[in-house]
Amino acid sequence: TEALLKGAGIIRVNNWKQMFNLAKCFGTQSIPKGRAVAVISNGGGLCVMASDAIDRHGLRLATFSEQIQKELDETLPYFYSTQNPIDLTGSGTATDFSFALEKVNQCPNVDSILLMPLPVTINLDVKKLIDQIKQKANEEKNIKLEEDIEYVGEW
Repeated sequence: TEALLKGAGIIRVNNWKQMFNLAKCFGTQSIPKGRAVAVISNGGGLCVMASDAIDRHGLRLATFSEQIQKELDETLPYFYSTQNPIDLTGSGTATDFSFALEKVNQCPNVDSILLMPLPVTINLDVKKLIDQIKQKANEEKNIKLEEDIEYVGEW
């Protein structure tokens, strides 16, 4: 059954929430040019879960260009994981997220970006992060901002 659905281009969902989320994405987001995804988060576990989901759905983690990797390594604190998936740890700030997003968005090897800030750390000012991303989205036409904040887990 799965092979038949996949061959027909049908995406199977397991609940209503997944169906509505997919419909929302298809209605508001452009289709990526390829399958290379970059992940940016401040939660290591969330990075692992996203990486597994990316693989499970036939996508792949993007490999950053040497120049982008160098800029991430030289600018972000040494204890952040700057390879894909980027884990800014609980120390990640809005400025760190914005910088990582800007650099990853410049990488020609990246087709889409999954930005997943966990708003549970002291250092992360979520309002400031959203404002910075909105500003960047207005400056660059290829950034689309979906302002959904959802709890992780099933309803």
